[in-house]
Amino acid sequence: MRGMVFGPRTLTTSPLTPGVTLLVLAAAIGTMTMACRGSSSASPSPIPRTIDVSFAGAWQGTVNAAGPGATLQLDISQFGENLGGSWTMSMPSANGSDSGSMTGRIVGGAMSLVLHSASAACPMQVSGTLESDTRMSGTFSTFSAVCSSGLSTPIVLERR
Repeated sequence: MRGMVFGPRTLTTSPLTPGVTLLVLAAAIGTMTMACRGSSSASPSPIPRTIDVSFAGAWQGTVNAAGPGATLQLDISQFGENLGGSWTMSMPSANGSDSGSMTGRIVGGAMSLVLHSASAACPMQVSGTLESDTRMSGTFSTFSAVCSSGLSTPIVLERR
């Protein structure tokens, strides 16, 4: 063995060549790094969320509180748990009709939509759950923090 003197002590160096020593050191570091990555429990893998219900499609129903014969039509697009699309409220009286875009989400088996309109003073909301593939029941509402004197009424929508 070769020795090097540093003061009163003698250090012994490895009989391996410098290239072999570096290769052994690199392999040891790589093994330790892989072991550390595999045993980390601080951040578990996220569980993929699946949506078992589909609200996508064209829906229509009567909103009696908006006036006799008022019909609400929803054209819902669904992207996972996110909802979007357009809506139209037709009223046979002199009030005519209103329409706009909508955004919403699915939580569990229920959906909630906010109906956006340039002409409506109060935001409108529709929430509901599927009774079958072609029938949804829920609530149509204009009550919000913005308009405290709103309305809330049950609604049944049929898939067209």
